[in-house]
Amino acid sequence: MHYPADIPTSVTYTPSGIVHSPFSDIVGMPIHPSGARGVHGSIKIADEFSAGLKDLDSFSRIILINAFYRC
Repeated sequence: MHYPADIPTSVTYTPSGIVHSPFSDIVGMPIHPSGARGVHGSIKIADEFSAGLKDLDSFSRIILINAFYRC
């Protein structure tokens, strides 16, 4: 496939943080949100991206887009 010169042909990801979960093994890990009801985790955002969280407390929900690299 040929792309115009000004359209990128690849995407590079820069991690903005890390998700911590009580699950360390795929065995027993829920695959649906209802299976994880009551389970708590945390997200640590890298300092250089923390300004992007300003005023986030005014939202009832956020959407986290992630890529798994260690499964």
